[in-house]
Amino acid sequence: SPCQLNACIFLNEESYEGGLFYGCFSNTFGNDCHSNTFGNDCNSNTFENNCHSNTFENNCHSNTFGNDCNSNTFSYGCNYNTFGYRCCSNTFGNGCFSNTFGDTCTSNILGNNCDYNTFGNNCDSIKFASSSSATTKYNYYQLNRFEDGCSFILFKATENISTSVQNYHFAQGLKGTSRAYLTIDGVRSRAYETKVAKNSSGELKIYCEADLIA
Repeated sequence: SPCQLNACIFLNEESYEGGLFYGCFSNTFGNDCHSNTFGNDCNSNTFENNCHSNTFENNCHSNTFGNDCNSNTFSYGCNYNTFGYRCCSNTFGNGCFSNTFGDTCTSNILGNNCDYNTFGNNCDSIKFASSSSATTKYNYYQLNRFEDGCSFILFKATENISTSVQNYHFAQGLKGTSRAYLTIDGVRSRAYETKVAKNSSGELKIYCEADLIA
């Protein structure tokens, strides 16, 4: 059973120019949780078994991670996230909070101010970036939903604009391949839901369902 450390404080005198990291407390860790790095004000987190090699920046608190959640990187202000089992190798930018990920949600890359996105079960390799191999993450993606089984999707948009790519709904099972990501060009500031799905012939369709109603 997991061991709980009540109101504990992690101190580090070397990684902050000789100073101390305060305020990392009230965490619950499971077995074999090791090699994690926490910034200031990183509190009230719950980690289950085998959760290791994560890096959390400042103000990263009140997160809940499932089993085998490892090698994630969270930047400043990344809080209130809920991850399912085996949610690993994700990278989140600043201000990335209140996201919900299902089980086996791996290798996703989110930029700054990407919040309130929802990933279903077995969503893998979803990137907000210019290309599938890009190291620079695109920012300001909000209120988008990826249903179960969405994978190998490159969600692009015009970069360096602070308005959001929002209200996109990716249908269940929509996927590309590791060699050929399914590429979607997002439009910023849409005030209506945009559905992304394939029809029965396998053709990709991007549309507003409300427009189909006479």
